[in-house]
Parts: sequence; C-alpha cells; structure tokens
Amino acid sequence: SANVQQINDLNTQPDPSAAPYFQNYTLLNCRFTVAICKYAEVFGSAENLLDQHYETLRYYPMPGTTVFAGLNLKL
Repeated sequence: SANVQQINDLNTQPDPSAAPYFQNYTLLNCRFTVAICKYAEVFGSAENLLDQHYETLRYYPMPGTTVFAGLNLKL
C-alpha cells in the first residue's frame, strides 16, 4: 500500500508571541508484506520517499527517507 500526505500552511512556530513560520510539504510513504511460506512473511516500509526537508515543530527537523524491514515467523 502507499499513501500521500499534502501539508499546506502548517504553522510550526511554538511561541505564540513570535512571528508564525509556515511549512508546505508532501510526504509519500509505502508498506508491503509478502508471505514467503506458510510460517513466514517479510515486511517493510519506506517513509518520506520524496526526501522532503520539513519540521512539524520549529527547529526540530524530521528525518529524510527512512526504510524498515523485518521477518514475521508464525509457529
């Protein structure tokens, strides 16, 4: 599966007395699961595939592209 998130005009400035700081960005994420036999499946996910540079809170940048994978065993 895949999903896209479009964020427009997100004010990331936590201090209400400071000038607002707005962010616009698009995130593309995907996940997959593949059964390799009756007792095992491989899974993985990738987030921020467009490698967007953004902050959800001012001065705390979010990571670039991240990838996770693993193996589920069913006994």
